[in-house]
Amino acid sequence: RLLTGAADGSVCLWDLADHSLVEMVKAHAFSVNCLAAVDGILYTGSGDCTLQARPMLGGTEEPSVTFSGHTAPVFSLNINKDLLFSGAGDCSVRAWNRASGACLLHLPGSPGLRDIMRATGHMDWVNAVYSMGDFVFSASVDRTIRRWHIASLLSEQGAPSGQWVDRGNAHGVLYDVFAWGHNKEGALGNGIADTSEVPVPIIALQGVIVSEIACGAGT
Repeated sequence: RLLTGAADGSVCLWDLADHSLVEMVKAHAFSVNCLAAVDGILYTGSGDCTLQARPMLGGTEEPSVTFSGHTAPVFSLNINKDLLFSGAGDCSVRAWNRASGACLLHLPGSPGLRDIMRATGHMDWVNAVYSMGDFVFSASVDRTIRRWHIASLLSEQGAPSGQWVDRGNAHGVLYDVFAWGHNKEGALGNGIADTSEVPVPIIALQGVIVSEIACGAGT
């Protein structure tokens, strides 16, 4: 079986054996940009700025749960345990209770900014989200990938983290360490010797708790 979403807001279920259409549901008024099927439930994200959940089979036109909060088209979704994650054209990432539709976490973007060091979120559309372990990764048209420590962020906002386990980081959020400038003798720690005018992550320090940073000429 194959599921497809279309610009007319429909979702189709196809039989791969004979290429026949098994079922079609009009899910949204605007385009279906992303979808996933988990535990017999179909989740869709749309150009109408919402996500929906409905039984995958049965032909029901009415969603069982609607997820509202994004202010621009939804481009990506991912499901992990009891949580539904979404990324949208409003530059934000959201975490939802996938059973109730409640928004548990809003990670706003920094639209209009072009300085990655000042941005606290994505500066352009979020077109991919993926969750793994305690983290959610989001990719954007701003050409960056951000890593979010979801258990800590949910705890900070007072939302129940469900089955997400906080590993006890010293900081509430785990940030990557970036370096830039002249890279003589590999000083930037990124495994190459090319000078970089833009910040690049220090791979060796990813996942490491850093308590102090120093910088300067001739060091």
